[in-house]
Amino acid sequence: MTETVNNNHHDVTNWDLLTVPETARILRISRNLAYELVARNEIPAIRLGRVIRVPRHGLQVWLDRQVDEHPALFDAPTA
Repeated sequence: MTETVNNNHHDVTNWDLLTVPETARILRISRNLAYELVARNEIPAIRLGRVIRVPRHGLQVWLDRQVDEHPALFDAPTA
């Protein structure tokens, strides 16, 4: 049976949820900075009581937005 979230038909069983330390490793930042970004609602996260999970898709959307907003930071250096 497929569950729905916010009336959008998302299959919850296919969600890839990351821990904050996993997110930090992906972003190559410290664990503390990752928790700080989550606390400031900069990185999308889901809170389940004391448990925090970062949806991989939400992280990818956030990263894409960062690239779009700051393209000069992500340009390849020219030789």
